[in-house]
Amino acid sequence: MRDDSSFIEAMLDSDEQVCAALAPSLLAMDSAGLIPPLIPVLEDLGFAAWARVSDGAEWVNAQTPAAAALNDDADVLVSSACPAANRYLRLYGREGARLVNLPTPMLAACAGLKEDYPRVVFIGPCAAKKWEADSFPQWVDGVLTLDELESLIERRMNGHTEAPNTSAARIGPDESDSGPPETNSGQAAAHIGLAAARLYPKPGGMLESLNKTSRLPEGSIAISGVDRFQESLDEAVLMARNRSVEKGRTHGRNPDGGPVFMEMLSCRGGCLEGQCAASRAGQLRSSRELEIIADGATGDAGAESMAGAARAAGADRAAQSDRTAQSDRTAGSDKRRFESAREIDFSSVRGLKKFRWPELDHPVTLRRHPSLGDPETDLKIRNFLDSIGKHSPVDEKDCGACGYDSCRDFAWAVVHGFGERNMCVSNLRMVAERKANALLKTMPCAVVIVDDQLGIVECNRKFLQNFLPQAAELPGRELQQHIHQVNLEHIIEDCSSFRQVLKSGSPVEGITLKKQERIYELTVFPVEKERTAGCLLQDITQPFARRESVIRRAKTVLEKNVQTVQQIAFLLGENASESEQMLRAVIQSFGGGERDE
Repeated sequence: MRDDSSFIEAMLDSDEQVCAALAPSLLAMDSAGLIPPLIPVLEDLGFAAWARVSDGAEWVNAQTPAAAALNDDADVLVSSACPAANRYLRLYGREGARLVNLPTPMLAACAGLKEDYPRVVFIGPCAAKKWEADSFPQWVDGVLTLDELESLIERRMNGHTEAPNTSAARIGPDESDSGPPETNSGQAAAHIGLAAARLYPKPGGMLESLNKTSRLPEGSIAISGVDRFQESLDEAVLMARNRSVEKGRTHGRNPDGGPVFMEMLSCRGGCLEGQCAASRAGQLRSSRELEIIADGATGDAGAESMAGAARAAGADRAAQSDRTAQSDRTAGSDKRRFESAREIDFSSVRGLKKFRWPELDHPVTLRRHPSLGDPETDLKIRNFLDSIGKHSPVDEKDCGACGYDSCRDFAWAVVHGFGERNMCVSNLRMVAERKANALLKTMPCAVVIVDDQLGIVECNRKFLQNFLPQAAELPGRELQQHIHQVNLEHIIEDCSSFRQVLKSGSPVEGITLKKQERIYELTVFPVEKERTAGCLLQDITQPFARRESVIRRAKTVLEKNVQTVQQIAFLLGENASESEQMLRAVIQSFGGGERDE
């Protein structure tokens, strides 16, 4: 996943003010003590202000009934709060299912904050927000996950994960959470809406918050977990259409006359268990913190005492924060003013009222499962499964590595253009093994692979012909059984090079082996350190014999040359001696010897 902490750090070092938009799930984690204190840390990091994304959720809640009424012809209306669910519906949507034409709470809140701050950064546990921010750069300048926030804190605070002024540690219920004002019913309703909107991170939290502020049609559904989307969408569309038949209508409707409303969150535990959440074990604690705030605000029975305790704790923290701030001012602190962003006036935010999601890229029919498809589709699925080596249900492992629940679901996706062949891991492995086997069979030299006990794991036919000629005639299964029972030490007396390679993980080359009047040059290489090693055995008998023959002939020629030279020298010496004697005899016969003396 892309790390944006360096980019946001540069943003904080600029002259532009940066506002932190905090996810409701993040505030719940902070209040439950599952993460380091937020507000003082954000201030020391250089943020100019902070705001709650639950403000955007409150606005989305208020607009949902009217937006739902505009989609009266849909069978199923899906909430747009989760960006991962939105993208899923864009890619794998169903005929009759439609997204509510409302932005996500993050987009709504950040769009409002953009009116006051040039830079807005979302902080939360959702990885899909990065894709959403990239899609709407006019509203969101960056996204920080909790890991990235921690990395940013360590870099800017020299490894200290807590800010100096940690007395203002936790974000408890502030003055707006102390209960609905008694003097103004409009303010009380707004307060209830804000507190209820903070339930969004829970599974079913949007429906729960809508029920606190407005009336939802009966039969609304909450789904969390991307693995449940396919089946749930099909069931919801089918349920809506069955109702339409019962009511004599042309479109699927619930008993109240509107489409079936579905809240879809891609993570099983909602945003509280997002892919980048601080602690999955703290989901229940975080969820309870949200309920305390909402129940205390709406006056639900059985929660007043807990809400009162939360409000008291929040008041204590707020008072302590005020004392710390006063102390900082007294000490002459030169930090720039850090504040909670003002209340957003969504009526003046440009682009929200005209917001529209694009049409679905690939809307598909309701009966998506292969067992319910048409014969032509079934034939295509069967042919594709055969092409990837899945000829029977036994071959369909349903491992889920491709991202689909079953091999048939994956085949259906490929046939309809939603997947690719190389997404099947088992098929990739099978193809790789076939390539490796083909290379082994066609290599001109002998190849053997052994384990850490020097037992033969695999070898090619050239190795069998040269070293195990009797086994080379065995049929396939018997041959494999025989090979696995053979130890390399029974074939090669000195296996020290193999042990060396297994231990060190470094190849050894240039080893000469003489076996059955043949000469081999060995190259031993590691496959898995301390587990398996391979060896190439190149037969160099003919080149070696050819070299010996050349050397032998060269020596013969050299010896003959020496003998010839010796004979020539002998003859020359003998001839010179005879010539000398003859010349001396001639000289003496003429008496030249006395005059010379």
